[in-house]
Amino acid sequence: MHLQLRALRKEAGAREATEAARDHAQAVMDSVAPHIAILDGTGRVVGANEAWRRFAAENGARDPAAFVGRSYLAACAAADGPDACGARDAAAGVSSVILGAAARYEHLYPCHGPARRRWFKMRVTPLRGAGGGVVVSHEDVTDLMLAEEALRQAAATDPLTGLANRRAFLEAAGRELLAARRGGRPLSLLLLDCDRFKAVNDSFGHEAGDLVLQALAGVLRAAARASDLPARFGGEEFVVLLPDTAPDGACAVAERLRAAAAAL
Repeated sequence: MHLQLRALRKEAGAREATEAARDHAQAVMDSVAPHIAILDGTGRVVGANEAWRRFAAENGARDPAAFVGRSYLAACAAADGPDACGARDAAAGVSSVILGAAARYEHLYPCHGPARRRWFKMRVTPLRGAGGGVVVSHEDVTDLMLAEEALRQAAATDPLTGLANRRAFLEAAGRELLAARRGGRPLSLLLLDCDRFKAVNDSFGHEAGDLVLQALAGVLRAAARASDLPARFGGEEFVVLLPDTAPDGACAVAERLRAAAAAL
């Protein structure tokens, strides 16, 4: 009896230590910002942190804990719509790490909601010393993506007029020219120059000249179709690329722009 009681106490102590270690590990997971899930060797979710559960609830899950015990790979395979391709890539990446074919996997993907745009970076790493499985984390990288987008936009925009700058225009024009040649479609280009612009600067100063250029940019922006690309080419020179527009149509657009500018 004494030996049995001692064995029971030892077993209870080991169980308490295991539960304490599990609670500690869960607390650590819950304290980090990325959404984290633990998958076993079959791709089944065996645990997740608070951030993962909260994100699931925010995206319509009735029971955020219900995904525990379900196959993460099956959930990816069931995705449809515009996210289907990315979900299949993610499932393939998770499988490659589970099977040992890859040391890790990363996947950057958009997850836009009705109120804001969002991007996440998915990371999959092996779970060492636990009978296989992987750790899957999703980190919100929206701020980084928006900052990079703003830098790209600034690099492609003329700061005075807000139109595309020369470099951005030439890159876009090259793409449109190739597409027009391949598809046998018309493509027109307008080259516009502000008459007697030097006289404006000489008589009224460069600040007045800047206002004139901004006003002309507004004319181009208002008249442009969604497919057109107006740009400031340099100084008082502007260009407008007109995809799917034959010469007669381009002449009509040019005359409309001339009249609008003359009316300022």
